[in-house]
Amino acid sequence: MNIQSKISILALVSALAFGAHAAQAKSIEVNVSVAKFETTGAKLMVALFSNKQSYKSDNRLRGRILEPQAGTASVVFSDLPVGEYAIKLFYDVNANGKLDTNLLGIPSEPFGFSNDAPVSFGPAKWDAAKFKLTDNQVRQNIHLFKMGQ
Repeated sequence: MNIQSKISILALVSALAFGAHAAQAKSIEVNVSVAKFETTGAKLMVALFSNKQSYKSDNRLRGRILEPQAGTASVVFSDLPVGEYAIKLFYDVNANGKLDTNLLGIPSEPFGFSNDAPVSFGPAKWDAAKFKLTDNQVRQNIHLFKMGQ
């Protein structure tokens, strides 16, 4: 067997081994559901974060903009590696692409966080909003919160 044949066989064996490994890898996903919208024509802005630093700096891993129908919305973030994640979202009532606030910096549009993490003098903390992604699928049911209600 010449060297070229040996290289070809080695390449084939490597490709088969990689293919078998890839077939065994899990496609992990997060399903996010949000319900009870009051306004129509607005957009739901959903952001997924993969660590505390990106969460604090609003440097999202992935994001989606949804147009909810019939007062509910859902989105799936798929093909995620095992790890910790958190979600921030807000309902952009006036469709200007940002979370509006009053003069004191308090949000004037509905918002929410993974785990329905509570807010206190600012956004929910990473430790309250984070969740572990270790299985095939994680579901996050998030309720919108509006200041003053």
